[in-house]
Amino acid sequence: MRRLHGTAGYVVTGLKDTPISTAGLLDERGEPKVALETYRAFNSDTVLLIDWARRRVWQAGGDRPANLDPYNHVGGQAAYPCLLLSHFGKPLPPVLSLRWRLQVADTEQASGQELIDLPQGDPPVFLCQLKIPLPELFAFGSTPKPLPACFEVHLEGHGKPLTSNRWRWQLYPRPEWRMLWQVALYDPSLRFGEWDLEPTVFLPSYMPPTTKTLLLATTLPPWLAEWVAEGGRCVVWLPPLRQHTVSLPFWREATHQFLPHRFWEQLGFMPDHLGQLPHS
Repeated sequence: MRRLHGTAGYVVTGLKDTPISTAGLLDERGEPKVALETYRAFNSDTVLLIDWARRRVWQAGGDRPANLDPYNHVGGQAAYPCLLLSHFGKPLPPVLSLRWRLQVADTEQASGQELIDLPQGDPPVFLCQLKIPLPELFAFGSTPKPLPACFEVHLEGHGKPLTSNRWRWQLYPRPEWRMLWQVALYDPSLRFGEWDLEPTVFLPSYMPPTTKTLLLATTLPPWLAEWVAEGGRCVVWLPPLRQHTVSLPFWREATHQFLPHRFWEQLGFMPDHLGQLPHS
């Protein structure tokens, strides 16, 4: 919202939850559903924004967007976030100090500081592009696994804090492509057409693969559940989604609370953080 020139603001359609709508900013008791610091991160006069370089890929008939995932990164590489500033109000100091740090699994891994001459122009203005080294996940254990990361930025002027923001990332182990298992493809509808990835085993409908094979399936064969229960690994591709979902009402403008659950803990989010994660 703050990154787009054409967006002048937003409308709150419901301040408080009602029996037929939980889209309010306040719950049924009139208490805030999201911490005020979370709103200040995007609703203050001065807001730090993050953006990423745009990429394209050439396909038959022209080029297409091929932008990087802004939230999921591979360890052992570097991330290159662009920092922007959206400011309305009194003029800011001409020279700003920007401090950043990266925490992985609650441990600081990298930090830095930049002195920036405040650019002129309509907000948001470009401040700088950073190079953030991402650690190899082998340093966190013999068997690497995805870990949560937090990228935090603070902006100061004349030695006084102006604003800050943070973004949650997920880091993944670097893929060892040469160590991948053999791929088995179960595709009776021929959705993948001329699949030529090696090594690939093409399965008939009546024969499951061995448990040491990674299976890619475009439908649900009768033997799949038992095969997975015995240790098989499978990715099921089910397009189009309307064949496997049920259309139900959904509130577009809503504030939701993430309550403590085992699922969030497995993703690395601790219960005391869940109430501060807005989703709409």
